[in-house]
Amino acid sequence: MKISELNNASEATKRLNPELFRSAVGAVATARSERNSVQTLDGTVKARRQRKGQVAIRVSFVVFRRRLLDDDSNVYSIKPLRDAVSNTLGLDDADARIAFEYSQHETKGEQGVIVRIEALNPALKPHVLVPVKAT
Repeated sequence: MKISELNNASEATKRLNPELFRSAVGAVATARSERNSVQTLDGTVKARRQRKGQVAIRVSFVVFRRRLLDDDSNVYSIKPLRDAVSNTLGLDDADARIAFEYSQHETKGEQGVIVRIEALNPALKPHVLVPVKAT
């Protein structure tokens, strides 16, 4: 960008890009990291979302496959099962009281998933815990 183009910038552009329109003389602004804030793609800063509550349940998925997947694909492939477990527990899968763990192992035998549900803090159990029989 040329300096001559900066002189014709609108006030909105100057507000959105203050680093381009600072005076060359003066103190240098230091970048500060805010612990509880995050910068969005449009440059604005908003409060970081914090998990509220304490983890009460740990759900572990152990997948046995003929061919291992990368981590993202492994988690994505288990998403419907994660949703079903969460619904059975009476909670949303984004609830802070549930922690999910994923692992996978290569097998030449039968493929499948082992789901382990642990209550970490009995005082914080969700209101519904229903045993589920696999079909």
